[in-house]
Amino acid sequence: MIKRLALALLLIGTVANAQSIGPSPSSGGGGATTCAGLSDAGPFCSGTAATSLTGTLAAERLPAFSGDITTSAGSAATTLATVNSNVGSFGSATASPTYTVNGKGLITAAANVTITPAVGSITGLGTGVATALGVNVGSAGSPVLFNGAGGTPSSLVGTNITGTASGLTAGNVTGLTTNGTAAVGQLPGTTTSDNAATGKVGEYLTSSASTNTSSTITLTIASPMVVTWNSHGLTATLNNCTPVTITTNGTLPTGLPSIPTVTTPVVYVIGSSITTNTFQAASTIANCIAATAINTTGSQSGTHTGTTGTRLQNNTAADIGGLSLTAGDWEVWAQVATSPGVTTTSTYTQGWVSLSSVSVPTPYLSGTYVYSVTTTAGNGFGTTTGPLRVSIASTTTVFASCYVSFAISTNSCVGKMEARRIR
Repeated sequence: MIKRLALALLLIGTVANAQSIGPSPSSGGGGATTCAGLSDAGPFCSGTAATSLTGTLAAERLPAFSGDITTSAGSAATTLATVNSNVGSFGSATASPTYTVNGKGLITAAANVTITPAVGSITGLGTGVATALGVNVGSAGSPVLFNGAGGTPSSLVGTNITGTASGLTAGNVTGLTTNGTAAVGQLPGTTTSDNAATGKVGEYLTSSASTNTSSTITLTIASPMVVTWNSHGLTATLNNCTPVTITTNGTLPTGLPSIPTVTTPVVYVIGSSITTNTFQAASTIANCIAATAINTTGSQSGTHTGTTGTRLQNNTAADIGGLSLTAGDWEVWAQVATSPGVTTTSTYTQGWVSLSSVSVPTPYLSGTYVYSVTTTAGNGFGTTTGPLRVSIASTTTVFASCYVSFAISTNSCVGKMEARRIR
């Protein structure tokens, strides 16, 4: 009996100790007892920890975590795993940030990318601006920058241009005006002796046979015919379409013109064919300008002589030169002189420049001159025609011609034709 009493007292003390480590047991439905907050209540509590335990778990009882968040066992301090080593600020006025995001929403990479859009993808630009922005400054078609290179635009219209430029040269500049009037000094002069470029104001052209020279020549029977005249002194720039009269004491090959006569034809030197001792020739000024050379056939004999200038027939107009002018406004004039034989006299001499070949104009028109005084034997006459304004919209040939009334022997006409572009 005493042993049983001692055992009962021992059990009562054990249960009291067990209840002191957790919340008081509560009575559930059906008389069942649960112990909330206890992970191991033994036979005195019913229910499961998964559905019954509440409250805060002490940090010292936490295990070690791993993965995207790590901890040490027995500690609630967590550390996020490093997923991107490139840290700092991203994005600026000239750079756009780029990111890589994984399936958990974590940014795993970050970088800056310079903003370089293609010009063609920019909207809202004016007509032609995108194209111009793609051209290097200073090149044709590029934008003109403030204090930058103007480049070589195809055209430039100025409505309010002021100041001066010491290096400014006149080219295709339009609109440089002050109240509709050309500003003083806008087209500076030149201190050099060079000619203005083709198509520019001041361009100068000439065709000259200003001296009456002669020499023995040879002709080839060929296509084209080649004239050999040793040290003739002609140049391509000064003597294009210079007339040469051919005479012979024998026969000439077939193919030469019959003007003024078959035995004294006049041919025109093709400037582009000139060498030191040779040249090709055309039958007319029009063919000369087109560089269409004479072709010869048949046979020839005797000695041939070439004389610069046009052999005249009495009271018959003849061309002494021609120039091909491109579209624009020109002034054209000619120096015209006769070269008579030693016994030749003349009573009337006329020279002119015209848009028509060998067409005698009304006296004192078309820049003509008229000399009506009789000359003594062997004495010629020469002067300069007045300037003729030639305003043309397309390439046009202008002729210099003369007309003489003479007697007894022969007469020739020589001269120098000149043209200056005004605009």
